[in-house]
Amino acid sequence: MSYIKNSLAENEEIIEYFYLNKYMYFPIYLVLFFRFAMIGYGLYLLSLPPEEKFLEIIPNLYAGSALSIIGLLLSLKSVYNLFYFKSMDMGLTNRRIVLKTGIIAINTKELRLQAIETVEVKQGALDRILGFGDVYITGRGNSIIIYKGVEDPVYIKKKIASMLNNKDQAEN
Repeated sequence: MSYIKNSLAENEEIIEYFYLNKYMYFPIYLVLFFRFAMIGYGLYLLSLPPEEKFLEIIPNLYAGSALSIIGLLLSLKSVYNLFYFKSMDMGLTNRRIVLKTGIIAINTKELRLQAIETVEVKQGALDRILGFGDVYITGRGNSIIIYKGVEDPVYIKKKIASMLNNKDQAEN
């Protein structure tokens, strides 16, 4: 169950969840592919006869073991990064904007809708083509929430703006 759903106050409802763009995962999958290839090559070196040498200087036993162990450790870091991205909670309720990061140690940032001053979208040319970007939400004081690599950032800005307009109209 999501952090946002578990932390709802009385009479608070979830308006929308925001998600990372699928292209944000591509570098992690690419790095994982090469790290698994590194493990595979290390295991291949281990399967060769012990008298053969890697690059004619290092025995295959040492080179294969080193490549496999280093590849495994680096793969664990990539898997952690993948779970970290998958566990992010980004959303909008009728009272606040929420960003939760972390797997074991959780870091949350929340900004009440009344405290929002600006909502900015930053997209490069490639980001626009692939349909993702960053949304910077600033509030009073030093508070800022950054949704990095989210799907359709212009939609998110419009959704937040419409919630702010609804709040303003309700107060008047």
